[in-house]
Amino acid sequence: MLDRFSYASRLNHVFSLAEELKWQGIPTAVVVTDCPPRDRAILQRCYQRRVPFYTNLTQEGILDIARRSQASLVHVHSLHLLSLAHKIARQLQIPYGITVHEKASYNQYLPLFQQADFIITPAPSLWSLLNVNNLTAVYLPEGVNLEEFQPPPVKGELKAAYIAEKDGYTRSGYQALLKAAAMADLHLEVVCPEKIVPLRGQYRGWLPLNAEILRETQMVIGQGRSIIEGMACGNAALLLGYSYRGLIQPSQYAALDTLDLVGSEYPDTCYRNIFYDLARLLKDPDFLASLQAWGRRYVLENHDLHLIAERTAQIYKKSLSTKK
Repeated sequence: MLDRFSYASRLNHVFSLAEELKWQGIPTAVVVTDCPPRDRAILQRCYQRRVPFYTNLTQEGILDIARRSQASLVHVHSLHLLSLAHKIARQLQIPYGITVHEKASYNQYLPLFQQADFIITPAPSLWSLLNVNNLTAVYLPEGVNLEEFQPPPVKGELKAAYIAEKDGYTRSGYQALLKAAAMADLHLEVVCPEKIVPLRGQYRGWLPLNAEILRETQMVIGQGRSIIEGMACGNAALLLGYSYRGLIQPSQYAALDTLDLVGSEYPDTCYRNIFYDLARLLKDPDFLASLQAWGRRYVLENHDLHLIAERTAQIYKKSLSTKK
């Protein structure tokens, strides 16, 4: 698997999927490009015992690793590395595919998309965009390790986790959150590449793996995979990316069938909206508990890593059989 380093929870998607595929009998290695030296130690600490991975290879080095390990397929998770995946696949005469995580002008990648053996996306909105461009994409949600990400028997002090990913938040958005959290006297655990210090709580820096933090909190604030991981740990979820979209509730699931967890393309964030939802959760423990229980059920039903890895393996198998 290939991915470009980013301060985003997508990295945990790649590593956790690779690890589960390994347990299902598909040897998998992860290559992360453009990883700053200071962050290699963080990845090493989080994943060194889980799956083989490399963080400082050149393109020639990546090709050499693929050749020496007798790789039978290349799965890339970054548009920036799509041409490299194509090059490796062409030289080794093996299939390649991509999981599309980000919105982009797909026309510039069209020839590489058309030659890919499979296209996956975990976002309903991206699936629609890809298929509008006459590309056959498979919608496959991101999987979460439900044993690692699970609620503790009892949660302690009321806390919220704010997980802000690079290119997934705005200064005005997090300032509105900080103001709302301060007004609600809420303890805030902040995970972000940018130093954001709450009035009450602590700044944790950037971490790709947040299970330990999310097991200790009752609410998760953010977007994308971080929301799914938080819900798996029994957190009520508030969707805040480029703008604030409010509480995630069962009624949204019924309307959308699948949740689109990107907080963007909405009006500017107002701290009052965040404060209203926080206050409601803090004042109504039954409502909070109902959202926490529903969120865990939703992830169990839709984001079981074991099942997602099985489906991914089926896509691999089909690509390999078609290539022969």
